[in-house]
Amino acid sequence: MIGADDPVVSDPLRKLDCCLVNDGGVAFVIGNLINQGPAAENSTVVSYGAEGLRHPANELYFINNTVVNDRAAGGRFLFVKDGTTVARVENNVFSGPGELASGPVALGNNVTLAKSDFVDARNFDYRLKNGAAVAGKGRDPGSVHDVPLRPVFEYRHPAERKERVNARGLDAGAHEFWAN
Repeated sequence: MIGADDPVVSDPLRKLDCCLVNDGGVAFVIGNLINQGPAAENSTVVSYGAEGLRHPANELYFINNTVVNDRAAGGRFLFVKDGTTVARVENNVFSGPGELASGPVALGNNVTLAKSDFVDARNFDYRLKNGAAVAGKGRDPGSVHDVPLRPVFEYRHPAERKERVNARGLDAGAHEFWAN
């Protein structure tokens, strides 16, 4: 997930309970379920560059993730440090209370859904329900630095992954409805 000198792509095999890229670099966060629990002390779910930007290239590619904030007090889904040269935030699904983003973020094709739009949010099943408004609404994110930004796997609770099938077009978020 975190690449200081060489980009490394996150592994959607696991549900991320926090996401911190503290000192910048080139980071790809693609196709993950990121969940902030109800007792979280930190009000920010995902943080990039919070401790400074210490690398020649400071770029964040946050693509096709599902980010759920269960913290009742809300907070912020994404913080990006000023001075970051690229912060692409596209095709994501956000759910729960809070400010979407702060910092130099380029938002594109993101959606906010209620927990009732997921199959079984209480049991961490964040697949889209039949008829979800985001089905087929994702945009092809292309590639950057020879890294494809389109997710090829999706997380299945608990601790499994499944090939992501985009038979009828890319969906926003970490889960493809048609692959359910």
